[in-house]
Amino acid sequence: MRGPAAKRNPDTAVKKFLRHFSWILTLPLFVIVGTFAVANMGSVALDFWPFDFTYPIPVSFLILGSVFAGFLIGGLVTWASAGRQRRRARDARNRIANLERELQILRGEKALAEAKAATAPGGRGETVLLQRPNGPGQSAA
Repeated sequence: MRGPAAKRNPDTAVKKFLRHFSWILTLPLFVIVGTFAVANMGSVALDFWPFDFTYPIPVSFLILGSVFAGFLIGGLVTWASAGRQRRRARDARNRIANLERELQILRGEKALAEAKAATAPGGRGETVLLQRPNGPGQSAA
């Protein structure tokens, strides 16, 4: 396949679609929030109970601030609850790195052993079997 069709990457097309899709969802949400804020500019008294302090605030700021605070608290709770999975992933990455280092060491030892076997008395990499000396009680045959 030649031409522009050969250069298309399906992942890029999906990312481009998702980018446009997110804007399709985000823009109406901004319009709704803005309309809500403008429509609810009435003032309410925010009372900090144990203290003798009252602060007038627009209803929309109070509601949107509460939603934003809930969003932050939910994000923190989600982040904290995923701590175990992050630790397990970190441990797995460390274990993989250790095993890869060990594999490289073993490959080096294997190459060294093969090089020694190639220069052994047999000369052509043949395995030379050494006989054990006869111990007490064994007869020489």
